[in-house]
Amino acid sequence: MYPADQTPGTFVSRENLPMFATAAILAGGKSSRMGFDKQLMMEDDRRILESVIQLLRQEFSDILIVTAKPELYAGMGVRLCRDEYQEKGPLAGVHAALHHARSRYVYLLACDMPVVNLSFIRYMKDCLQRSGADICACKRTDRMEPFNTFYSQALLPDITHRLTTGNSSLFRFIYSNQACVIEEEEAARFDKELRMFTNINTRTEYEKYLGTTAPEPEGEGRALVDKLEILRYIGGEYVPMRDLMVHEVELTLEISGKPVRTLYCSPSERRELVVGHLYTQGYIRTLADILSLELDEAAGTAKLRLAPVPTQPQTPLTDTVLFDPKILLANQQRFYDNSTLQKATAGTHCCALCDDSGTYFSCVDISRHNCMDKLAGKALLGGVSLRDKYILTSGRIPMDMIQKVAAISVPMIVSRSTPTIAAVEAARQAGITLLGFSRENRFNIYSAPHRLKGCALTLPERES
Repeated sequence: MYPADQTPGTFVSRENLPMFATAAILAGGKSSRMGFDKQLMMEDDRRILESVIQLLRQEFSDILIVTAKPELYAGMGVRLCRDEYQEKGPLAGVHAALHHARSRYVYLLACDMPVVNLSFIRYMKDCLQRSGADICACKRTDRMEPFNTFYSQALLPDITHRLTTGNSSLFRFIYSNQACVIEEEEAARFDKELRMFTNINTRTEYEKYLGTTAPEPEGEGRALVDKLEILRYIGGEYVPMRDLMVHEVELTLEISGKPVRTLYCSPSERRELVVGHLYTQGYIRTLADILSLELDEAAGTAKLRLAPVPTQPQTPLTDTVLFDPKILLANQQRFYDNSTLQKATAGTHCCALCDDSGTYFSCVDISRHNCMDKLAGKALLGGVSLRDKYILTSGRIPMDMIQKVAAISVPMIVSRSTPTIAAVEAARQAGITLLGFSRENRFNIYSAPHRLKGCALTLPERES
């Protein structure tokens, strides 16, 4: 269904219209060479058209989609219309866009053009303001580009006449009207490779485009992920896409020749993971308790000899350290902003070690428990005290996460997510400050609020 003011044939008053308000995307092609509807093309887990629309909003207040499938744009905040003249090709799409536009000039883009160059768009606007022409288009190898182009509403009568008399060639129409022509060399000042005129018409072109735009994770992240060819069901169709996915490896811990545990982890910071796992599980209290460690990443083994650890009371948590809520929330936001791999893949977790001076370091893994172990191992290997720090974690907090925190004497743990009731009870019993739903300007306090500056309130005991 189309809203009442967007149905074909509805006339929009053109008196006192601004010069440049409407950008229109023509999405009415058959996509026969692609094999699926080009409106559904994906790039990094997002429809290409969503990214295009987001960019166009920076320059245009009105986004109009010419489509026969309005259901594909539900909730996207765009206006919709369809061709009034069916089976007449792209000129019919230009007619629909101009007919429903809310400005004197309309910027036209095709749905299979994924690259938006805002600087070039602004340059075309300047050209039109100086020339007063009805069209502003780039000329490439003696051919005028029909899209990534501006058209004037003054052209509507001519377009209507052509469509009704069977003369529906868009190229002939462009050449027969007054145009402000931008030469290829001039356009190249804004885009050396002229990728802003890229059209994706076939699977081969689609795969080539994805291959040239795929962002590479930085640093250690490159070894943690890869892109796989998958299919997605969307809008009633099956669409091929490439998805960024995380690697997983096995790491078997052997103590004195006996396998004691196999960890399934991300292929990074495996030494830190081994040391931290031993630390949080009570196998060691200091680095000196590790007599030898042979890590074979290719074989996926860590062979260890450990000194006997005498049974002794758990080190009590410090009650003298205070954490500033405002600094904590700033650290939390920085932590979230830097969790790029987690946001890109939805397949990793992250932990960070902080105090009121800022984040000390962070660790990434497919498992939130491994993240905690890596963080503990990194601190132990680096000689960093944990007694006056707190841990930020991306995942929910179950009871065994509280047990790990208690084992390494960290006084506070903070999550953007929620703890379980068992975790809250364990934190209260251990005297650990537990915060959840930490985001923007708020967080929930579940236990030991006395470590937060300015908090004079206490929590009641939970009824049994």
